[in-house]
Amino acid sequence: MKCSNNLKQYGLALHNYHDVSNTLPPGGLWNIQSANWGVPAISWQARILPFIEQQTVYDRIIMNFGPGTNFSVVGYNSIVNPATGERLRQTPMPYAMCPSDEGDPVLSNAWAQTSYCGSLGSQRTPSADGNCNSFMQIAGFHYEALPWNADHGNT
Repeated sequence: MKCSNNLKQYGLALHNYHDVSNTLPPGGLWNIQSANWGVPAISWQARILPFIEQQTVYDRIIMNFGPGTNFSVVGYNSIVNPATGERLRQTPMPYAMCPSDEGDPVLSNAWAQTSYCGSLGSQRTPSADGNCNSFMQIAGFHYEALPWNADHGNT
């Protein structure tokens, strides 16, 4: 029942985000042009925080990056609990884990976990070692021919 309720809360938060923004939240996006995959973009789960009773955490996320940005304190590295120095990526959300999931809500490498994830949809997502690259053609459309970078949910 608790897991079903968590999913319902996610659904309501996504609908509320859509009502406000007229779109669903992106999988990961930042406001700078960069080929640096190390830029700490936030996920859709962080973008729906205001709609799932986590406005205080959301308000502490630094999303505006610019030249000379110190990436160790922005995006998922934003400090959301100044008293402890806890970062967004270290912060488990009360609804993020299904009670039947025996996983640790925060891994030893300080990444909060979730039982729920989103889909990147129909996008080119190359395999780190090339094993899945043969499956990147979808319905005859070659994503590598796009004039923009279609990897990993980028626009």
